[in-house]
Amino acid sequence: MSYLLNHGIVEVATLTPTSIEMANPKYNVDRMLELIHVINQSNRNGDSQTRVVVYPELCITGYNCGELFNQSILLDNTLKELNRFVIQSDDEYNPLIIVGAPIRKDNQLFNCAVIIYRGRILGVVPKTYLPNYTVLYEARYFHSAINCLDDEIELYGERITFTPNLLFEDKVSGAVVSAELCEDLWMPLPPSAYHCLHGANIVGNLSSSNQVFGKTIYREDLMKVHSSICVCGYIYTCATYEESTTDSVFAGHNIIADNGIITGETKFMENTGITYGEIDIEGIMNERVKSNTYMAVPDRQQYTKVQYETFAPKSEKFISNVERAILPFVPNGVVDGYKDIFDLQMTGLAQRLKKNKCNRVEISMSEGVNSILALIVTYEAFKLTGYDSKGILCTMLPDTYMNLNSDLLKQLIAALGVTLHNAEDGNFKNLIKDENTMVLGDADLTEFASGENLKAMSRNHAYEVNSPIPKTVIAAIVNDYARKADDEIGMLLFKQSHTVYNYESLLLNSENAIEGLLHGSNESYMVYDFILYYLLQHGFGPQKIFDLYVNSWMHLTKRVGFAEDVGSKPRILKHMKNFYKKFFDCQFERRRPDSVKVFSVSLSQNDWRMPSDASSETWLRELEEIEL
Repeated sequence: MSYLLNHGIVEVATLTPTSIEMANPKYNVDRMLELIHVINQSNRNGDSQTRVVVYPELCITGYNCGELFNQSILLDNTLKELNRFVIQSDDEYNPLIIVGAPIRKDNQLFNCAVIIYRGRILGVVPKTYLPNYTVLYEARYFHSAINCLDDEIELYGERITFTPNLLFEDKVSGAVVSAELCEDLWMPLPPSAYHCLHGANIVGNLSSSNQVFGKTIYREDLMKVHSSICVCGYIYTCATYEESTTDSVFAGHNIIADNGIITGETKFMENTGITYGEIDIEGIMNERVKSNTYMAVPDRQQYTKVQYETFAPKSEKFISNVERAILPFVPNGVVDGYKDIFDLQMTGLAQRLKKNKCNRVEISMSEGVNSILALIVTYEAFKLTGYDSKGILCTMLPDTYMNLNSDLLKQLIAALGVTLHNAEDGNFKNLIKDENTMVLGDADLTEFASGENLKAMSRNHAYEVNSPIPKTVIAAIVNDYARKADDEIGMLLFKQSHTVYNYESLLLNSENAIEGLLHGSNESYMVYDFILYYLLQHGFGPQKIFDLYVNSWMHLTKRVGFAEDVGSKPRILKHMKNFYKKFFDCQFERRRPDSVKVFSVSLSQNDWRMPSDASSETWLRELEEIEL
C-alpha cells in the first residue's frame, strides 16, 4: 500500500483572473483573492484537496505595462498589494500559492514568481531567460536571474531566499514544487530540467504567452513532451485574453500535465478562472527510480529546499476528479493507432521468417479472434517478405472443422489463399513436422499474465504472434484491418468477429456496451488489463489500482447515464484476487518464446524478470484489507 496521501495523487490548479486592469495592482489583487478564496473554501468543505496553485506571469501588474515598469509608483504599489494578498489569502486550508510580480533588487528589476504559504513568503524565483524579439520586449525592462548579486532579498522586514534554485517540499502530500517563468521553458536547457534532477516533482510555470495560429497544439505538445522527459507534473498558467493590449492577444491557455498526459486544460477563449488537474507523485517517483539513466546529472547545482506542511484532508477516502482511461491500452485519439500495433506485430514476424529463411508456418485455428489476428498478421508478413501464402498451414481441430459455424472461417482461409487441413490428416501431420516449418502460437498478453490456456501455450511454439497484445484491443485490431481490407476479406472478418465483445465500444458511451461487458469473462479481462498496465508500467500496488479502477468505472457509468452499479466493487475485487493469484502462480510455468515488444507494458523475458517462486502473499494480503 502506498503511504503517500491520497495514493500520491495531488490535486493542483491554475488560477487566471478573468478580468484584469493593466497597471492597477489593487484591482488585480482583488480578482486574485476571489479565486484563492474559492480554493480555500473548497478545501475546507472537503470538495477538493488542492495542494498547489499557480497564477500567471506578472499577474499583479499585468504583463504589458511597458515603460510603466520604470515608474516607482507602480512598483511601490505592487509591493503594497503583494503584501495585502499574502495576508488576506492566509487560510488553514491554503495550498502553496505561486504569483507573478515585478520586484526590484540590486538596482535591477526582476520578473519574479513569489511563493506564498499561510501568510508568509517562502521564497522568490527570478526569471532566467528574458525574450526580446517580435512582440516581446522583456529585456528592455527586466534583468536575468544570472545578474543577481546574491541569493537573498529583504521583503517586509524578512530575509527571503531569492534564486531560481528553490524547492518547496510539502511534508503532507509529498509534492516537491519548483517554479520557472514562461520563456524559461522554451529554452534548450530549461531551469525546470535542473529542478527535477535535484528533486522537484511538480513545476509551476507562470506565463503570459501570446496566441498565434497553431500555437495551441504546439503548446500542448510541448507540455506533454517536457513533462515526460523530466518525469514530472507541470502546471502551466497563462494570462487570459482579457489582458490583451496593443499588439498581443494572450492565450488564456492553462495546462496541467502529468508525465506526458494532460489532466487539466482551459483553451483560448474559454476564459475559465480555475482549472483543476492532478499529478501522480507516486507514479513519478516509480518512473524515475526505474530509469537508471534519469539521475545522470552532468552539472550538479546548489539548491535550497524549504519545507512546509499543508492541511490534513477532511476524509481519508480516495478522491480523484480525473477520468483515467479504463481501457489504458486502447489507442484512443491516436491516428492509425491500431495500424501501428498491427504493423509492429507483422514486421517482427516478417523479420523472424526472413532471417530464418522460413517460408512455411503452422497456426492452430479456431473461431476465436486470437487465431484470426494471428492469421492476418502472418498473411501480411508473408506478403512483406514476398513468400507464397500457400506456405501458411492452418490446422483446424476436428470439432472446429466439422462445426457448421466454421464455414465463415473456411471461406476466410480460402480468400486469403492459405492452406487449410484437418488436424487428423496424416499427410498434413508429417508436413508440419518438417524442421523448416515454424509453429506459431496465438495466446495474448492477458492470457500469458493470467495463466489461461497454459496447456495450449506449453506446445513447442517457435514464435508467439499475439503475446505482446492485451486482450482488450485484439478485436479492435481485427476490425480496423477489416475496414481497410478488400471487400471480400473485410466482410468475412467482420462476420467472423461480430460475436466477439469489442471493448472499444465502451468509448462510444453506450449503455448497451456496458451491459455486454458485464457478461461472461468480458469484465474480468478488462480488469486484468487495467491491472497489467498499472502493475507493470507504474509499479502500483493492489489498493491503489483498485481505487483507480473503481474511480474510472464510476466516471464512465455516470457519463454514459448507466444506472448505479452497486455490485461493482465486490465484483472488481473478486477479479483482482483471481488475477494476482494466477499472475504469481503461473510464473513458474510461463515459458515465453520470442516476440516483439509493442506496448510499453510487456512480459517478454527482457522486460519482466520475476523469480518463479515469488510469493503473492503481500499483494493478496493488501487485497484482503480493502474495505468495500
